[in-house]
Amino acid sequence: MLAALAGLLSFQGHPVLAETKAPNSASDREIIDGKRKLDGLRLELITTKGPYEMGEPMEVAARYTYSGQRKLLVVTANPGRFGCVSPHWFTASDEKGSPVRDPLHGNDGRVAPGGGMSFRRLWRDQPVEQTCLLNEWLIFDRPGRYQVQAHSHRVEFANQPANRPCGAVIPLKSDPVEITVIPADETRRGMRIAELSRRIKDANQETRLAAIRDMGFLADERCIPSLIQALDDDATTLGAYFGLISFADPVPVKKELLKLVQDKKHFIPVRKMGWVGDLLARADSHAVGDPTIPTNKNHPARVQSWHEKLRQRFREQLEKLPSAQAASATVEALEFGHIIPSGDVKAWKRIMANAESLSGYHQNCAGTLLEKDFKIPQLIPDLKAIVRNEKLSDWLRSSAIAALHKMGDDTFSDMVKKDLVLPHPCLTQSAHETVTGSGRDLLLIVRSKREENEVRAKAAQRLRDLETDVTADQLVDALKELQTADSGFRDPLLEALVMKSQRDAVPWIRQILRKTAGKPRDWSRQNAIRLACRINLPESMALIEEIFRSKEAEDRSQIADELGQTWADADSDDFFWGYESAQKYLRGTKETAGPWVPDLLHLCRSDPSAKVRFAARAALCSITGIPSSGFSSATREEEAAWVSQWEAWWKSNQKRFPRQQP
Repeated sequence: MLAALAGLLSFQGHPVLAETKAPNSASDREIIDGKRKLDGLRLELITTKGPYEMGEPMEVAARYTYSGQRKLLVVTANPGRFGCVSPHWFTASDEKGSPVRDPLHGNDGRVAPGGGMSFRRLWRDQPVEQTCLLNEWLIFDRPGRYQVQAHSHRVEFANQPANRPCGAVIPLKSDPVEITVIPADETRRGMRIAELSRRIKDANQETRLAAIRDMGFLADERCIPSLIQALDDDATTLGAYFGLISFADPVPVKKELLKLVQDKKHFIPVRKMGWVGDLLARADSHAVGDPTIPTNKNHPARVQSWHEKLRQRFREQLEKLPSAQAASATVEALEFGHIIPSGDVKAWKRIMANAESLSGYHQNCAGTLLEKDFKIPQLIPDLKAIVRNEKLSDWLRSSAIAALHKMGDDTFSDMVKKDLVLPHPCLTQSAHETVTGSGRDLLLIVRSKREENEVRAKAAQRLRDLETDVTADQLVDALKELQTADSGFRDPLLEALVMKSQRDAVPWIRQILRKTAGKPRDWSRQNAIRLACRINLPESMALIEEIFRSKEAEDRSQIADELGQTWADADSDDFFWGYESAQKYLRGTKETAGPWVPDLLHLCRSDPSAKVRFAARAALCSITGIPSSGFSSATREEEAAWVSQWEAWWKSNQKRFPRQQP
């Protein structure tokens, strides 16, 4: 959320270094545990200017350098606080030795929201540098000299396949760096607040984000009204919240918030209640001297108390709003829950009567709510009006059809069947799932000679996802005709056949595997391997055996991955395997995966590819449940102990999983 300036050095033409696998020794374990340092690895904190004026963005750089021979990776996630995956953070103390406040997590900045993650090689004598804003971690609201240190969990031993976090993180800490914060010039400060207040109204989201971020750094009471207003904007909510909790004294923040709560003309939206309640509870905790939030046991009760007051106020004000605004607010209240009961007839009457005035977002939210557990028979006429109103979103109309179907009313089944076979259907999956049949028409689209492959692919996917009247024989005939066609619509037909008749599907899976031999990255091949691992037949077992003997490491790695996933998804209630429908998917079975434990053990012990060995170990962890955690950062000694336990597990369980012979 809070945008941070980020610069990453890019390198080309690096020499290949001698690589030592890690962490496989006791000394490496000591490095990971922070008991000793890795020779030649250093984190350095660099300030980019002289004294910082109080409240200005304090840009610093964290530089990683290495002069050794080990293979190391640096996580290149967003270097700002928000969006970090494997973060760095900062600590500081003032001239008296008192710690500088971190308003989010006391003095522990290691907890951070998730985000995208990738890895970059840390090459010998070629540093990686990332710039970030120190104010995102610490609040420097007084002039003075400070000792600042950077901490990092971003460097890892590269002992796992590319782009897979190995968990072997090397904790780093920089030497302290002194920074000076000087008093702000009041004239410039006033002009800056005015400029930022103007920018937070800008149409450009990045401009608003940066403005709210910088306004929070100022810790100036004149910014509080603008920060509270920015809570309404989904793009700036987190930045505004950070700015509001940055005040050492929360009394002015509470004073402004209470004005909103007590103002009978001001309506507090549902999405804002959580933030307002938390801020007010923080102020209450501060007033009685309670500790920071992570260790404040009384904070949840204070938040709950404020939330109940805000909900009651919301319900009172809802009745006084104009009908269109009230309808949107009601959708949000139902979406967030605990404000209006899901079966409130009056609330749904209000939404349906004003459906055309709802934004596209609120129409889709209302549709999602209809699909969940809507069962109010007296509103069937209102639902039918929703379906017939073509001005409304397809999502909302489709959801209304689904809600009617659940209550036993299939008035629109003919309309759905006609839509189902259109080249570009209007209704969504939720409506299509209310009808059976029409599969032959879908099959005609797939087998047609039309050039729009996307249309044919979507028809094939609907055949796979829906309960249709197409038989296994008809799917086999179509596959014979389309065996050289685009995999985008051939593969879904094969998946549909697997769900109709696994035995009929095996020859087609075998054919694909033979045609794509030597092409481990071919999508059809990968899909065929996935299907083979979910069919518990002797013929499929023979195919799996062939993959285990493949010369391609990618094949062997995938077969291990798929067997581990097959075992795991046998117990999963939310495993959809890419299907749109929650009702139709191909679940794996333990009986399919279990017999291959000896082969996985062989890969684990002796496969020449590190990627394959890793995949085999992961599959064995999934199947045996040994170990339950800590797998990715294991030492060689720990792995050897696990192999012994896996072998013992197999000795005790092999009678449960006999290998079927073709």
